[in-house]
Amino acid sequence: MFKWLRDSTKLFTGSSSDEELDDSTHQYVKVQNDLKEEIEKLGQKFPQDFPKPIDILETVDDTIEGQWEQRLQQAGQVQIGTRIALIPYYLGDLHWTGVFIEFKETGQIERAEFIDPVAPVLQSDSNLMKLREEFAKVYPEILLQSRELQVHEDVKKSAELTVANLLQAAEECQLTIARSSNVNDSNDSTSNDLDATNGGASEESNPPNAFVFGGDPSEKQSNSESGQ
Repeated sequence: MFKWLRDSTKLFTGSSSDEELDDSTHQYVKVQNDLKEEIEKLGQKFPQDFPKPIDILETVDDTIEGQWEQRLQQAGQVQIGTRIALIPYYLGDLHWTGVFIEFKETGQIERAEFIDPVAPVLQSDSNLMKLREEFAKVYPEILLQSRELQVHEDVKKSAELTVANLLQAAEECQLTIARSSNVNDSNDSTSNDLDATNGGASEESNPPNAFVFGGDPSEKQSNSESGQ
C-alpha cells in the first residue's frame, strides 16, 4: 500500500532518546512519523487499498541548498503510475508547510499544491515564489499552486497543522476517486441489468409464430394458413 523512500528515524545515529535530540532534529522525526501514522490510519477507511498509492518523502529543509530540487526529482522516480506524493517542508524558525503532488498514470503531474498553515497566508507569497522557481526547473509543464486548508496565527502549531493538511488533501483525493469508481461500477451494473431486462421483454413480446416486421415471408404465410 505504501512506499517510503526512507524511514526518517534512520537518518540519525547515536541515542534515540528525545532529550538528546536537538529541537529541529526531533521535529523532523516527529513530523515524518506522525504523517506516516496518520496515513496508515487513513488506510483503514479503504479496505480494498488506496485508489492511489501514497508516497511520503523526507522533509525538505529550506536552509539546505538543492534539497528541494532533489526531493522533487525523487518524487518522480519513486515509481511509475498514478499516485500521490506528500512532502513536508521546513522553512525555518518553527515554520512548517507541506506540498501535495498528484501523479497521473503516465507519470505526469496532474496537480501540485503548496499548503501553508500559518495565517495570514499572504505572508507566504515570497516562499511560494521561491518554491515555484525550483519546481519549474524539474516540472516546467505544471504550476505549483497555493492551497489554503487549516491555518493558525501561531507558527508553533504549523508542524501539527502541516500533518493534518497533508492528510486532508490525501484523503479528499482518495475519496473523490473512490466515489467516482463506485458511480462507474453502479452505472455498469445498471446498464447490464437493463440489457438483461430488455432482452427478456423482447422474447416475451415476440412469442413463436408472431408476426415480426422484416421476418421471413414464407413463415408469415404459414402462420396465416395455420390460423385458417
